[in-house]
Amino acid sequence: MDELSLVYYGYVFDASGYGHAARAYIHALHDAGVGLSVVDLSGNSRQVQDPLIESLLGRSVDPDFHLFHGIPPQWARLAFRLRNAIGMTVWETDTMPSQWRNILNHTLEVWLPCEFNVSVFGSALEKPIFKVPHPIFPLAVDGNGDACPSNSRELLDVQHTDFVFYSIFEWQERKSPQGLIESFLRAFEKDKEPLLIIKTNPGAAHAACEALENARR
Repeated sequence: MDELSLVYYGYVFDASGYGHAARAYIHALHDAGVGLSVVDLSGNSRQVQDPLIESLLGRSVDPDFHLFHGIPPQWARLAFRLRNAIGMTVWETDTMPSQWRNILNHTLEVWLPCEFNVSVFGSALEKPIFKVPHPIFPLAVDGNGDACPSNSRELLDVQHTDFVFYSIFEWQERKSPQGLIESFLRAFEKDKEPLLIIKTNPGAAHAACEALENARR
């Protein structure tokens, strides 16, 4: 079988959720032997360095598919000109944005990271939908080929016996961070075991502290 090849469009150097996911997908596709060319959709300066992705930028390939990853209105203009475009995105609520419908119905397929999204988008679109979970980066290895230990547990003061809730988002009202914190504190008012870990943008630290104090009051 000939090598499968595609052009990957994404926010590949952004320090965002979309950016991290894009880099993970590209590394996974490359490791699987897919021929890749990468197009950076971001107009910003690079926030993250990645030698592999840098080497794939603008690479000459005869693509079987064009894979567009991100918020559909932001890549629609490029995708509408192609007959072999695949759309990949994600959404938080139980209703897909109506302005995404025509864009995604133009693609060959729509790829989504979870069953919740598959259910939501399936009721709104005519195109085939597939669940393609977010990849993870493999553990770093030392010179002997052994996995390097992570210090994340020590950094976050997490024990092996802890029950952890985890959420990652940009701090904004639509994501309801206040509601998340309040729900956690109400659900585990007397239970000291569970932990809630929130990963968000550094500029939100003050707002997060205020939200926590408000919820406690």
